[in-house]
Amino acid sequence: MGLTASVTVTVADDDALAAPGSVTVTAQVLTLRIGWGAVAGADGYKVQWKSGQAGYDPAEREESTTGTTHTVTGLAAGTEYTVRVIPTRTGANDGPASAEATGTPLTEPTLAIDAPSVAGQVRVSYGDAGTGTATAGEDYAAITPRTLTFAPGTTRRTVAVAVIGDAQEEADETVVVRLRLAVNATLATGSGTGTIVDDDDAGGRAHGDGGGRRGRAAGGGGGAAARA
Repeated sequence: MGLTASVTVTVADDDALAAPGSVTVTAQVLTLRIGWGAVAGADGYKVQWKSGQAGYDPAEREESTTGTTHTVTGLAAGTEYTVRVIPTRTGANDGPASAEATGTPLTEPTLAIDAPSVAGQVRVSYGDAGTGTATAGEDYAAITPRTLTFAPGTTRRTVAVAVIGDAQEEADETVVVRLRLAVNATLATGSGTGTIVDDDDAGGRAHGDGGGRRGRAAGGGGGAAARA
């Protein structure tokens, strides 16, 4: 009498895509800039985001890219979003999603003048005062010196400061913008201060790389008083 044996062989898919690693989120004004590590064999990526308790909705909140960075625009300032990245390859199944990361788009701090300029355009130069508790290049992107122009009748312009997110539990930190060289106006104050608000959980909830910081204006963005 013969014996019959069955053998099950499982073949590993050596070409299966891995999950993207090192996902970072940088908060900018009404946008989030997302970066991640490249996945071998992938020829594209899906970037998905959600807010609150909502689930991911590929039909409404998913965008595709072939690079390893992507900027999601049109987001609500002050709302925390959760993002993830999925690698794709033409003709194959999608790979696993990355670990989630979070970020909160910024509002725009404002520079204001007391009244519309009568004599013509008002111009105010600004740059990084370097006197805040936050560190340029670590906590926020360096502020390039620029000039804001107020057209006649315009009383407010905005200064965007891009926060560099991280997952460290730390105190809120400040960014100070210095104002100078006002034209057709005199400065009511020489600087404006914004606050980078830490929203990491001390209890250990993971935000992912680069997810746990957001910025908001605190105490206004400085002011220039126009004189006719």
